[in-house]
Amino acid sequence: MKKEDRFCKVPCTEAMIPVVNPGDDIESIRILVDNYPARCYIRAATYVGSTKIWIKFDEKHPHHGDEFGTKHFRFEEPGKMQWGHSGEHMRILC
Repeated sequence: MKKEDRFCKVPCTEAMIPVVNPGDDIESIRILVDNYPARCYIRAATYVGSTKIWIKFDEKHPHHGDEFGTKHFRFEEPGKMQWGHSGEHMRILC
């Protein structure tokens, strides 16, 4: 069985990702980012910080390493998350 066969193949949207409030236990969703298995959640904004998406990879991602987090993200369409300021994006399935 290939690693991507262990997951759903639904294009992910922001609404599908759990939002974790400060102080709460982390609840995450299983995803594939460019065919790399990971867990994902959105950390809600606090009075000192912004809303941020976090992706924790099961295996080291060649570009993002063990984890990836940014407050500069948006889902352009289901399954395609733009991040940063240079138009980079990730393909995310859940």
